[in-house]
Amino acid sequence: VQNRLYRERSFGMGDGGAGAEWLKWIAPQSCWVGPPRADRLRESLLAQKMDPDGYVWAMRYDGGYPHGLRYGVGPRGRRHYSSNAAYVLGAFSYFTWTRDRPLLEALLPCLRRALGFYFDSPDCRWEDDVVAIVEPAHNGTSRGTASTAYDCLPFGYKCALTNAEVYEALAAMAELETMCGEGGRAREWAALGERLQAGYNTQFWDGAAGRYVGCIDV
Repeated sequence: VQNRLYRERSFGMGDGGAGAEWLKWIAPQSCWVGPPRADRLRESLLAQKMDPDGYVWAMRYDGGYPHGLRYGVGPRGRRHYSSNAAYVLGAFSYFTWTRDRPLLEALLPCLRRALGFYFDSPDCRWEDDVVAIVEPAHNGTSRGTASTAYDCLPFGYKCALTNAEVYEALAAMAELETMCGEGGRAREWAALGERLQAGYNTQFWDGAAGRYVGCIDV
């Protein structure tokens, strides 16, 4: 059963052509098995597409997500904002296993742009120490469009899932910058992560319910 699950979620996906939002899961499954599997993962990291504003395509053939229970009209209405964080986390998993320094140096400018997208772009901004998705279709309401890889639910605006993934990516990016001798940049990413952690607990914790909320809509 374990072998079948591994192949279905890893070998069957074909990471040589995986979309960015799958990299968070595929990279830990593939980076340690050696060639040709790890080589195909490396190629996949290098082949990711990014829009001029820094958004990393969710799927390798489409900037948005072409199917699912909730998706909007037009390329921005179909974006999944989990893809940028997944790209960073996929690169982190690959590098920490392989120590492939040339790949990291090649990817680092793109990884910085991908993570910076959450804080200053037409679709996302830093608000009350959390990331807010401000693209109108991704508003977190019952009529909103899917904003994450979990596309059966209308997460959006201040999305707890997106912010959790951004927090994870900030920690990973700080480590990658440190490994490249970029101590100043590493401290900046780490400081943002500390602010996000505090903002997350303030924004998303519902004391009356005793749990975190999924998102805060517009």
